[in-house]
Amino acid sequence: MKSSRGVMLVFLLVGVVLLIVGFSVRASHEKLVDEGATVTGTVVSVSQSTDSDGDTTYAPIYEYRYEGAPYRHESSVSSSSRPTVGSTETMFVDRAEPSHAMADTFLERHFVPTLLLGIGALCIAIVLTASLVGFRRSRATASALEGPVATPTMPATSFDTSSSASTGPFMSGRSKSDSRGPFL
Repeated sequence: MKSSRGVMLVFLLVGVVLLIVGFSVRASHEKLVDEGATVTGTVVSVSQSTDSDGDTTYAPIYEYRYEGAPYRHESSVSSSSRPTVGSTETMFVDRAEPSHAMADTFLERHFVPTLLLGIGALCIAIVLTASLVGFRRSRATASALEGPVATPTMPATSFDTSSSASTGPFMSGRSKSDSRGPFL
């Protein structure tokens, strides 16, 4: 029981941290788009890496000019498709630090924040689902331990229809043979 609470706490903390980092990365990207300079970058080379499974990924290296000075930017994300050397892309450049730039591609602008936000939300959803299931289980277990609920029964008695009790306030003015019930 305590270990499952510990696991849920870890998932919750990881989820919250990933959401915070995801929103922070997204905000910094949007700030660069809103406040940065827009220039054209050209793919001048490609960075290639191979993982332990033998899969190769490629990241474009852009060259761009800002206020007459040349700069290079290697994409922070890579993909399995090889970029074409010589192709151009819109770049957003930090005016205060021109070496900090970002290409206007889905992978650079949106992939990392979306991935972080998605995993963070998934971690929190797992915690909420596990909590709900645990809550329902504990209620079901508690009600099973209480046993069946006894239904109250009325003692079997006979009613004397000849007494004045059967002509109470709801029966006044009605004949005893009226079959519509006591409240009509």
